[in-house]
Amino acid sequence: MAPRLARLSALTIPVALLLADGDAHAAEPIRTHDLRALFGAAPGSVAERRQAYDTLVAATCLQGIVNRSSPDLYLFYVTSVVDGSIDTDQLWFDRMSDPKIGAGILDGRTVVALTGLEEALQTYAARLQGLVVWDEKVPATVNAAFTAAGADDLIAVRWDSDPASLFQKLQATLPVKVWLVNQDGSSRFLDKQGSGLVPDTSRQTSQSAKADAYVWALEKYLKVPGKLDPTEFGWMLDARWINTPQQYDGSMTATNQWQITNRDFLVARRGLPFDLSPWSDVPATDDPGQPVGTDPAILKELMAAARAGAGGEVITIRGFFGWQFKYTTLEGLPAGHEPVMGEWTSVQLVSPWAVGLDADAPGVATMANASFFSHVPLDENVAPQPRPTPEDLVGAGFLSGLAGNGGFEDGESGWVVHTTNHVVYTDPASGPAVARTGLRRIEVNTAAVGDDMQDNLYRDGPGVAAGQRVTLRAFVRAPAGSVQGQAVIWALGGSTEQAVTSFTAGSEWTEVRATLDVTGAGHTSTRGQIYLKTAGANLDLDDVAFYQGDAASGSVEPANYVLWFVGDYDAASWIYEFSPVTWDRPGRGLVPLAWDFSTHVATRFPLFFRHALATRTARDFFIGADSGPGYGNPGVMDAASRSIWTRAGVRNARRLDTSAAWILNPLDPLDAEHLGACTPFTGDGVLLMSAGGVSTPSIVDHAPVLALDNLPGDTVADMTSAIVGASPAPSQPSFHAFREVLKPTTDLVAVTHALVEDHADRKLRVVDPYTFLELARHKLGGSNSWRASFKDVSLESPVVVGKGAHLEFKVRNDGWETWRAAAPQQYRIGLNVSSSPPDPRTLPTDGAAYPTRLSLPADVPPGGEVALSVDLPAAATVGRWTLQGDVVQEGVTWFESQGDIPMQRTLVVVDALPDAGVDGQVDAPGSEGGKTDSSAPADGSLVDSPAQQQEGGAGASSFQGASDDDGCGCRAAGARQDRWSWMGWLAAGWMMRRRLRNRRALWPTASGT
Repeated sequence: MAPRLARLSALTIPVALLLADGDAHAAEPIRTHDLRALFGAAPGSVAERRQAYDTLVAATCLQGIVNRSSPDLYLFYVTSVVDGSIDTDQLWFDRMSDPKIGAGILDGRTVVALTGLEEALQTYAARLQGLVVWDEKVPATVNAAFTAAGADDLIAVRWDSDPASLFQKLQATLPVKVWLVNQDGSSRFLDKQGSGLVPDTSRQTSQSAKADAYVWALEKYLKVPGKLDPTEFGWMLDARWINTPQQYDGSMTATNQWQITNRDFLVARRGLPFDLSPWSDVPATDDPGQPVGTDPAILKELMAAARAGAGGEVITIRGFFGWQFKYTTLEGLPAGHEPVMGEWTSVQLVSPWAVGLDADAPGVATMANASFFSHVPLDENVAPQPRPTPEDLVGAGFLSGLAGNGGFEDGESGWVVHTTNHVVYTDPASGPAVARTGLRRIEVNTAAVGDDMQDNLYRDGPGVAAGQRVTLRAFVRAPAGSVQGQAVIWALGGSTEQAVTSFTAGSEWTEVRATLDVTGAGHTSTRGQIYLKTAGANLDLDDVAFYQGDAASGSVEPANYVLWFVGDYDAASWIYEFSPVTWDRPGRGLVPLAWDFSTHVATRFPLFFRHALATRTARDFFIGADSGPGYGNPGVMDAASRSIWTRAGVRNARRLDTSAAWILNPLDPLDAEHLGACTPFTGDGVLLMSAGGVSTPSIVDHAPVLALDNLPGDTVADMTSAIVGASPAPSQPSFHAFREVLKPTTDLVAVTHALVEDHADRKLRVVDPYTFLELARHKLGGSNSWRASFKDVSLESPVVVGKGAHLEFKVRNDGWETWRAAAPQQYRIGLNVSSSPPDPRTLPTDGAAYPTRLSLPADVPPGGEVALSVDLPAAATVGRWTLQGDVVQEGVTWFESQGDIPMQRTLVVVDALPDAGVDGQVDAPGSEGGKTDSSAPADGSLVDSPAQQQEGGAGASSFQGASDDDGCGCRAAGARQDRWSWMGWLAAGWMMRRRLRNRRALWPTASGT
């Protein structure tokens, strides 16, 4: 026993030290540096531009270095270019005080304002290793300097002979570690050097000083293992502004257009910024003497080197090619080189290496503090949004039942109203929403209870036969007081049958249900009827579903189904500046909106994702954008890159519970094979805006594929006219997804009202993305079964080796078929624990996977949910493990195989836990309340760096069980657990000590050393 205790002590001491370090560091104040005076500044003299640029570069390098391990330095710089009344950096700083948004990142820390850059550099001097000096005459060297700054903890500074310059001041106190200019100020990088070499390398020059600066960064840093993060790049403007401050129209540009502060994240993550032309047929406009094709050739070389080091991870480029200043017809290039074509060509150029853009485009290009925000943890447990059930769709009038117009969107059509008073109300465009769904509801009252001509309303349907079931489901509310009533089903003709349910309506929408199991014959018609039993009080009624048998058997009603695809939010900087004037303004919650907040920006701006989840309404929905884990082009990816893309896309989709996306592929036909890079994380649907390949509408790999159209017009009238023009009076269901870019939500609400109120003949139904895509798939002949959401997941984590973690969760049936609890082909929950996240769709093909199976206690109807709990098998070794859960219809299919996304959570296993707190709860470093570890990397990975990624399969799991095979690789929970030998324990202890030592080395102390 003694040797075992010794090993435990060796592991627990570093844990205690790590916690002590964390506590000391948390006590350090948050320091702020105010640079707002420089934002929007467009100084007229070169000297003033030099000073502004130097200040911003130094502050950005410092911030990235300081914030690498924890959020310590915050810059006040960005004020809104969209709405001048908004102080953007202050707004988001203040929001971090809200625990729902900031997750306690500011808790217990004072805020100290620094007096300026000099004090900032002095305060954090112990964290700096020196300077990297760049050359103003070769603007690209600033990006090479930023690369060195992140890799070696240096401040990038421009060479300047002026004694008052920042270079001369800093050189007196910090050693120069890297020279990108000769010490006398002459250039090290020169054009047309003949057979010369790129400085500090054995590479022959490209004959372009600009290109050679990036070759230098490639050879000195990117190709050297451990120097850079090969998954992080920035397409960011170089220092051309200092001497060429004009943009294409001749106007002077300000500091905020040059994306300087965006690079703090790259410094913190040790990334590489570049500014290169995408064109292979013309010289770069900022380097016209270079050999044609030099810029894109260098860019391809950067991506190829990055792919070699990135393992199985997507490479992300933060930024966008600088069309506003370079590389397009606006700067004199011939036709075919327009800005949009340049955008598409840029994405096409880098995509083969599984690369996606976090597309900070010029205009609203600037962000600060991403290195600070990146420490805000994202919860693994994102509350899933409810999906409509078939019954909901019948009630809304979208699926056929015994009678239509259950949502009153067509006024009283189909209803007989025998009440003293009644009005079909349309919700006001200024809100709040009153109707349960859609825009309309009916309100009724009676002065004469018991008078058949004044106390009821009803709708009639066709007859039914013996053995059939008829359902009447309605939602009721009483705006003031309460109202008694009855829901009644009649089977008329022959011997009349009825079913009656009494109800009391209150101030909230309440479901009322009546069910009639028909026993007699000869019924020629049916009636669903609502009786009022309270006089003089108003009753609201909405979403009345009246149907026979299975609601899912109904056909899609003829109508023009419209989806608002609300974009473009595929860049952290755009979300940073635009969401306060779109998401945060009035208009949300009145009509369904599908917001395309690209989840790949969460690593840089997780704060917004917490804000969006905390403030969304029931009519705000999230949908993926730009092909998934970045703005990329799956059409040019090979099988290996598509696999990488899929894995990242599935992981990212969990951040906002998205299951559909827009796929943008404008230059290349997208066939079903290449679309398969996306369908595992877009199983509920694809909105396609691309050339050829896949027809729309169609079904590919279980996913409905529909066209996405740009909506023309800037005014409400123009947008309304465009939608009406594309939507003739329907004789069959038609589906129209309209993409609008950064429009005020109030405009979208106004258009929706105009469509419904002024164009009733077109039957325009603005719906949420789940309704839109489920109806489309049903119309196309696909199946809406095999869909699930995991809710309220509580996983005991961390746990000690040898103890099984306790798991509790709810699972909701989001499909259109009832889950049967009993055999044959019963539904069960499968759980798998593995050492690394399984590749998408690998576990359903592995007969040994999902060894833990949970049976359902009862049948679960569409929209129903069930609570389950289990003690997982004990872990045999320390580490971070991935728990994955999925639903299986035994002998038929796993849900993942049908395009559903399984649940994943992180399980931390340690050799010993820290002491419990005063309440007895034990917390691990970075965990919250003993639940799932929310300190996992924002990208959801369970390892420290791409070099440590394990690829493929479920990983080598020590959570093992054996049982009978039930079909589909189905296994019930088993009792066998493998035991590790003493060598296994020794290896685990050594790995844990090394892991903790590495973490400790990266964790600065309170003194900044």
